[in-house]
Amino acid sequence: MGANYSVKQIVEVTRIGPTGDLERFNRITAITARGTRFTTDVPEAQTNKEHVDKLLTAKAKELDSIMG
Repeated sequence: MGANYSVKQIVEVTRIGPTGDLERFNRITAITARGTRFTTDVPEAQTNKEHVDKLLTAKAKELDSIMG
């Protein structure tokens, strides 16, 4: 976990893509250091610690900057 967020839930989701193929991804819910809850969908093939940390850190930083 990153310094500016904490993960609260990970849900595996499958949906039908535009071409009819199944798309699998993980819906990750986290809370920023300032208490803002957010959700990010990450394709299953890209769900690894380094990539997810990079995405969540950037999103948490962006959201906390909006909150002031």
